[in-house]
Amino acid sequence: MSMLTRNERDVEQIEVPKTFSDMMKNFFSGYPEFHSPWIASAKNGKLDVEVHEKDVTVTFPFPGAQAKDFNVEVVGDFITVKAHRESTCNEEKEKHYIRRERSRESYEETLHLPVAVQGGDTKAKYADGVLTVIIPRLEKDVKAPRNIEVE
Repeated sequence: MSMLTRNERDVEQIEVPKTFSDMMKNFFSGYPEFHSPWIASAKNGKLDVEVHEKDVTVTFPFPGAQAKDFNVEVVGDFITVKAHRESTCNEEKEKHYIRRERSRESYEETLHLPVAVQGGDTKAKYADGVLTVIIPRLEKDVKAPRNIEVE
């Protein structure tokens, strides 16, 4: 009688997803229609927050968009950047279509800013594939110290 042994190195290692989100990413990773380069570039992009003496500058690389695709919202010390784009294939109207393609893509990210800001004076500009948002800092009233005489 021979004994069979199992070599652990021959067993394929299967990575078990840790979260539901990871499981969905693994499941849909093989389908190109779920991986738009427009959205992937934003997710892999680097969001930079620079705190200056008078303002806060947030730069967000997002190639392939237009200024009208963005919605920037500042509420309190939070900034929300939303990007949305739709495209429709418009062809000749006289033809009978069996298939007609449309696409809709959206992205949203909210970030807590490290300092107090004045959201009403925010300026945003989109140029060369980079969204730049400049938010003035909230000026705190610096009051002179007062000496109080103790009786």
